[in-house]
Amino acid sequence: SLPLSPGPLVLLSPCPEKSKMRNQKSLTALAIAIAVLLWASSFPVIRSAVGGYPYPGAMALLRFSVASLALALYALATGRLKLPDKKLLPYVFLCGFLGITLYQTLLNYGESIVSAGAASLLINSAPLWTALLAVPLLGERFTTRKTLGAITGFLGVLLITLGKPSPTGHYF
Repeated sequence: SLPLSPGPLVLLSPCPEKSKMRNQKSLTALAIAIAVLLWASSFPVIRSAVGGYPYPGAMALLRFSVASLALALYALATGRLKLPDKKLLPYVFLCGFLGITLYQTLLNYGESIVSAGAASLLINSAPLWTALLAVPLLGERFTTRKTLGAITGFLGVLLITLGKPSPTGHYF
């Protein structure tokens, strides 16, 4: 008698583990592609939406209220809610204020006066600011090479900022 077939997946792939790894890599690549697409499209979406809100913080508040609710429901449904240590809460709130509230409000305001393309390039100057803040806050040293890199980066920011006015006539 003939042995029973183990199934089509095993027949197509001599090693099911390799097939599973290939599938995982494909899912990872797809997730990265979706994240890049959503990130890149956020700037024109913000630009088109920001005019419909009374002030830049209103849109940020709406976006993160919806996101917070969705994440809270997910955390409750999956049981993956782990609160930070109480002594870390001031730092968590500071990071939330700077990294979400302030960042998003300023981004929304910036998108109301410069193009979406300029905003996306300017917002990606964050590593320059991080490098500068690392000097007084972390004691980092600026070598000649780092200094030249920072100057070059800020000249690029300056060119983008002053290059042409936005539709409202602003240069910054």
